[in-house]
Amino acid sequence: MEHSQLDILSLILNAGIVVKLVILLLVGFSVYTWGIVLMKYSYLKKVASERDKFNEEFSLIKNIFELPESGIASSKLNNRILLSTINEIKKIEEINSSRADRKISSVQEITIVERVIENAISECSIGIRKFNSTLASISSIAPFVGLFGTVWGIINSFQGLAGGGGSIQAVAPGIAEALVATAIGLAAAIPANWFFNKFTSEAASIEQKLFNFGKEVINLVERSL
Repeated sequence: MEHSQLDILSLILNAGIVVKLVILLLVGFSVYTWGIVLMKYSYLKKVASERDKFNEEFSLIKNIFELPESGIASSKLNNRILLSTINEIKKIEEINSSRADRKISSVQEITIVERVIENAISECSIGIRKFNSTLASISSIAPFVGLFGTVWGIINSFQGLAGGGGSIQAVAPGIAEALVATAIGLAAAIPANWFFNKFTSEAASIEQKLFNFGKEVINLVERSL
């Protein structure tokens, strides 16, 4: 096992400058991918924990006007929706109190609140899906970067063979070191692609829960008017 690892390490150390740069770039992709993965796992775990605590507190609220100005601070995502709703209702009340006629009706108020909630969820989605596109880009680009390093290395190897530089046995190590670039490219791309799909699915699930919560907020508003 150790002999095999030393062989691969030797191939990388003896590779040409272009292949080394390609490998270094791919290693950077891999490190960046795992950094994103750790950060996203921590973020999603925090979101789930906050949501559970928030739901317990929100279930006790019977009237939208019972909520404090800060909303329920146990969840940033849900609270953003709640605060947007509260602020919009206050604006509507101010407008109605300043008008003698043409006041905003309850039906219009619900419609306005629905739009505000949709906008709040869209803003939340930006944070939920943060870095997902980066993982998608790495999963798409890394194999081609690795292939570029491989092609470059093979071209150099065959140039030596064409110039009478030796037999196929002599250039085989050069071809092998070039193929290492493709292997590292795949090693960087596969986890990035897998986690991109996982985090995209998680984001869709969270967004659906936020939409469901938005409906609960609308129901609360309707009961409070």
